[in-house]
Amino acid sequence: MSRTRGGPANIAQPRGDLLVTAWIMFGILHVMAVVLAFLAAYAPGSLPVHLVHTGPPLLPLKMRAFLDFAGPRLKASLADIANI
Repeated sequence: MSRTRGGPANIAQPRGDLLVTAWIMFGILHVMAVVLAFLAAYAPGSLPVHLVHTGPPLLPLKMRAFLDFAGPRLKASLADIANI
């Protein structure tokens, strides 16, 4: 059996460089989470969004499905904002 790097004998052996890479990635993700949590305090408030369609009266089915899906949710969220 070959003992060269990448040969069958090395399949079950732990690799230190992968462990170091994993710890580096964990550190980067942790720092990103801390930065995002800090910046969330300074994020601007949400703005309302309006759905306007000025096209022909016959809508594509995808557009009609989206408007039917998003319309009630938009109305509910705007009502929640108005009640604040």
